[in-house]
Amino acid sequence: MSWSDDECRPSYAAVALSQLCINTTIVTNTTQHHFTNLDYKNFNLDIEKADRLFNAIKTDNVKKLNKLKSVQAPKEIHTNNWLVNFSKTELPSEIKDTLSLGPNHGLPYKNVNLPIDDILSSVELALITKDGITIDKVRSNISQLIGNRLVKHPPKSHCQITSKVKQTIEFLKQNNHLVVTDADKGNISVVMDKTDVEQKYQDILNDSSTYTLISRDPTIEIQKQVNDMISLWQQKKFIDSNSAKNLKTHKSPPPKIYFLSKIHKNNVPLRPIVCTSNYHIQDTRSFVNKIRNTQTPPEHLLVSLDVKSLFTNISTKLAISLISRNWPNLKSHTNINKKEFLAATKLCLDSCYFAYEDKFYQQIFGVAMGSPISPVVANLIGITNQPGLGDTFILIQFIP
Repeated sequence: MSWSDDECRPSYAAVALSQLCINTTIVTNTTQHHFTNLDYKNFNLDIEKADRLFNAIKTDNVKKLNKLKSVQAPKEIHTNNWLVNFSKTELPSEIKDTLSLGPNHGLPYKNVNLPIDDILSSVELALITKDGITIDKVRSNISQLIGNRLVKHPPKSHCQITSKVKQTIEFLKQNNHLVVTDADKGNISVVMDKTDVEQKYQDILNDSSTYTLISRDPTIEIQKQVNDMISLWQQKKFIDSNSAKNLKTHKSPPPKIYFLSKIHKNNVPLRPIVCTSNYHIQDTRSFVNKIRNTQTPPEHLLVSLDVKSLFTNISTKLAISLISRNWPNLKSHTNINKKEFLAATKLCLDSCYFAYEDKFYQQIFGVAMGSPISPVVANLIGITNQPGLGDTFILIQFIP
């Protein structure tokens, strides 16, 4: 079958669907031809059920195809919802279009030289705590992937990127007084004046009740304390040798701090995040997906609470006291004794430090935003009936 230029050509999906219908009819007729001398009563009932199911699926797929045909890709980027400019500089439309794509957008690079040295060094660093079989397997896979890449895409001396990205890079170089960062919520890019941002950085770091400047990097000292504690756990049979090997760290880099803009609040305050882990909820949608199959016990409500500067207002001494007081309920979840458990918790809570512009800061009160232990401690304090804490938690939303 062929179509003239004036006729409407059906999509490949529509042709395939039509062919599927034809093939199904052929199979059905052939089956009936070979069984003409049998009792068709039950067999025909099965055929009728299959036909009804097929027709229902076919109808549903045709509706989806028609819906997809009516949808067209947008011809331009709408930047209003994905970029906020708090600076005093007017941004050209091309710059807005590029920045509104966000940090997760994949740039159309072609024939890019692989940073092989960086890849191999990063892989080797990640393999330090792994066993020999895992190391050999990962090295083999990485070598094969790099080799295949180099065969298909030989190294070139240049790369190609879109003109808008080039314009944006050049614009930001010429306007180095601008800072582009992420918003605290909504996956939105934020443009601010560098002087305003740095002043807000210093206001946070100069809070002497929360942070203090320290003279040197404490990473090696803390790493040794943690590794010694893990060795002690292994000696006391709290953990096996494989767990101890995986828990120990070597040549760890110091955690760094970064800031997210709270664009939904007045004066755009910043949220400090200490980059130590990936334990976080990305957005409301990821939270809903995470709890989708969670069953709420009878006579319980799942609520959302908003507490101002929650983590930096948590007393670590109170956290240790609550763990000690609730040990009868906690001990069934671990084979580590109370003394070692409290010592490990105290080490984690007292080791909140970070690097910022070649300087090191120690958090002297509260727990770090970004540390895996912080949400656990916050939940423990939140669910405990403590005097004076009742007015701290504000109910802002119910989730049925």
